[in-house]
Amino acid sequence: MEIRLEILTSTSIKQKKPWPRVSWLGKEKEAVFLLDDKFINEINLLSGKIKKKIPSLQPFLKDVIVLTTSINDAWLAGVLTTGELFLWNKDQDCLKTIPITEKPKEMIKATVASSLRPYLYVSGNGKRILLITPGCIFLWEYLELKSILSSKSLSLVGRWSQVIPEEAVLLPSIEDKEAVVNAVFIKNEATQVLFINTLNFVTLCGSLKGCSNKSRVVPAALIR
Repeated sequence: MEIRLEILTSTSIKQKKPWPRVSWLGKEKEAVFLLDDKFINEINLLSGKIKKKIPSLQPFLKDVIVLTTSINDAWLAGVLTTGELFLWNKDQDCLKTIPITEKPKEMIKATVASSLRPYLYVSGNGKRILLITPGCIFLWEYLELKSILSSKSLSLVGRWSQVIPEEAVLLPSIEDKEAVVNAVFIKNEATQVLFINTLNFVTLCGSLKGCSNKSRVVPAALIR
């Protein structure tokens, strides 16, 4: 099979700072963004010019610990030094905040104090967020039936749950500085399934059952 590719435009990033990620944010109003853990800039591919300020995000970026995008690039999510999370939808320029409970907040502060970074993953619809810190896994789920974009409140109503594996399963600790973590949300007709993988450590898989599951702990039987 032969695939022919055509170069439509090329540009030079007029900055000395390296950017580890390039992302097409938005599904209806796409734009190209340069990202690292704490900064995000929009780039014009024709001119190479960088737009350094995104008005909706500016109040939050000065306190960002880590930034991430959903796999479909519909959402940008971030963790703040306060422990609070935010979600931004580029198409609607819709910004929402997510309050955090005491346990994940403490773990975020401990992670930052150890000069490490938490891992953050967001589902394609923005309704589930996974937060991973050394030794701990937390899941946030949006509880309202209406979509996040139709919510008139700045702060989203949701529930935090901690994933607790069996005692025999060891999660990466603060000392495991070379551990690699990755996660993906997979949606089928009935449920959303979450897979977590930390290199040489643990794999978690199973149905999260969405908002119908009132248990705050993911059963150990789903962890292997």
